[in-house]
Amino acid sequence: MKKNLQIIALIFLIFFSFQSNSYSQWFKLPDLPDSGKVWDMQFVNSNTGWISLINPSKFIKTTDGGMNWILHYNLNIGNFQFIDTLLGYGIGWIGTNYTILKTTDGGSNWNNLFISGNAYTDLFFVNKDTGWVCGFDGFYGKIWRTNDGANNWFLQYTAASNGLDRIFFLKNKVNGEYWGWTMKSGGLWRTTNSGVNWNLINNDIGGGCQGGYDIYFIDTAKGIVTNDIECFSLTTNSGFNWTHVTERHSVDSKIGVGNNNIFWITLGDSIIKTINSFQTYGKQGTPAIANHIFAVDTSIVYAGSNQTNMMKTTNGGGPIIYSGIDSTKLILPEYYKLYQNYPNPFNPITKISYELPKDSKVSLIIYDVLGKEIRRLVDNEFKQAGIYSIDFNEPSLSSGVYFYRLIALDSFGKTGYNKVKSMVYIK
Repeated sequence: MKKNLQIIALIFLIFFSFQSNSYSQWFKLPDLPDSGKVWDMQFVNSNTGWISLINPSKFIKTTDGGMNWILHYNLNIGNFQFIDTLLGYGIGWIGTNYTILKTTDGGSNWNNLFISGNAYTDLFFVNKDTGWVCGFDGFYGKIWRTNDGANNWFLQYTAASNGLDRIFFLKNKVNGEYWGWTMKSGGLWRTTNSGVNWNLINNDIGGGCQGGYDIYFIDTAKGIVTNDIECFSLTTNSGFNWTHVTERHSVDSKIGVGNNNIFWITLGDSIIKTINSFQTYGKQGTPAIANHIFAVDTSIVYAGSNQTNMMKTTNGGGPIIYSGIDSTKLILPEYYKLYQNYPNPFNPITKISYELPKDSKVSLIIYDVLGKEIRRLVDNEFKQAGIYSIDFNEPSLSSGVYFYRLIALDSFGKTGYNKVKSMVYIK
């Protein structure tokens, strides 16, 4: 009898231990107070956060980590951004007019500061005073800027595009200026002088994937974009070129940022996570469907899509089941190798691939026929041993012969490889 009781106790211990471990991964939160679709989500700490809903439009808040939500304002609010627990900005609409809103009491009350017939689609503030809004006027993409906490706005840029969808800025200045990116239907514009000038640097950031639903840049070079239902894309040269990763996910897939190495991307029925800036990544199972995600830090993350699908993790989501760019499963090359670009001749995009048998500092440089440098696709960057591909896209080139050179330096700074190949561009 005593032995049987010990066995039963052991079974209960194992069961509750398993339940506790499962609960510490992704777990369901209580239902939201209304049935709308989650449009935007943000938390300023582990307990305080907001969600904007559409169909029907609501703005709700929690102060206890998502256990309870209260209706904070019955207004049409789309994307928003809180600077702290009290100060926040948002974009919304009143009838056929759009408005930029501001709250100073944590979302209980909002003031309409900039009402117009222009459509506002996204906003980004680098501090309490300085921010940008992108959108369109029915014909062209527009970017507006404020320097005084949204009280006054001025038009900063007009793009030859039918609207701009997303906008992102690095919050720390680089050489005294803010760097930012904005995108629409695969096109990507960049500013390196706080929005005074914007340049179209890539007109097809999604490759065959189209679109662009979310964007984040780690620094001036490394960035991530989610595209349509087939892939997300990565850049290491500020957005001029992108590596496209096929991974089926839901439309409106979003990026959660823990730090400069740890990220999540929503797939709908599961979530992608990386702990090394997408050198490798894997999936985490979830108890509900998620389109939106927000990471408070590397442990506390919220995700969801509608009233019944809100969930949370307090340990970063638990184990990762690797299925994607898993370098541990790759057979490492035996030798350095630079491949012939493909296609060749090309117009306007070609792919250049190379292999590294050991960790190296790499440069990949494009030259014209006179030896003048055109572009550095890779600029003295550390690369782990492996196989790499990068797209070259320069629509402004004239037809003719061009050259590309791969230079690889070993751990001692000595040149381990230096190879040049030619390619032909035909307009």
